[in-house]
Amino acid sequence: MKDKIGLLFSHLHVRENELYKFNMLRYSIEHFKNFDSDFYIVVSGHGVNPPDFITEQIDDMYWESQIDTNEIGVGHPKFCIKGYELLLQQGISNCMKLRGSDLITKEDKLLSAIKTPKVTLTEQTSFDRGMIGDLLMIGPTAMVQDLWSKNSWNYKKSGLYNLFDNARSQCENHFDLHEQLKNKYNFLSPHEIGWMTLENNWNDQELNIIEPFSQKHLWGHMQGYGYYGGF
Repeated sequence: MKDKIGLLFSHLHVRENELYKFNMLRYSIEHFKNFDSDFYIVVSGHGVNPPDFITEQIDDMYWESQIDTNEIGVGHPKFCIKGYELLLQQGISNCMKLRGSDLITKEDKLLSAIKTPKVTLTEQTSFDRGMIGDLLMIGPTAMVQDLWSKNSWNYKKSGLYNLFDNARSQCENHFDLHEQLKNKYNFLSPHEIGWMTLENNWNDQELNIIEPFSQKHLWGHMQGYGYYGGF
């Protein structure tokens, strides 16, 4: 198991009128299975129970049949942590976590990030603003699990700020905080890693993307989300 790469799909909640999310998840799973890498796939989420065409393609799952609204909009910390725990139980040393509606297209960047001892972050990370992007990260499983669980989660603010607070707690002191964080974390932009989203590019009748991925399908591009550049 230790040679497998953990692939954790989280930030996933499915209501009765959102079954298309499972079709997007299946597309993403099949996309990664076309990589040369050997993945141990975990799904962690809540809502309508995943159908057989999902459970038959994955290795493990944590799922709650009732949607936990407290988790939505604040990073889904409970489900991310549960997913990391499943990976650690199997001895999975390194992993990537992402949403069920996302994928990456640059396998070489994933493998390069996996080989480093640091955690690789992407948007919306800004150390100056005290934020760490919570939707996609790559790195040693124990390190990312500690990043998510270092402190009790403050449900009054977003996951971006909770994660930064946790990262700050990992540091020995706060006098040279940014330098200490740079020693623990790398940053790759959505463009560098090919972080694409199926949102706004999905035909649920055809069970396929509407058009080939391009820059406009990078995470956050169509929505106009801010890119902060990490460090």
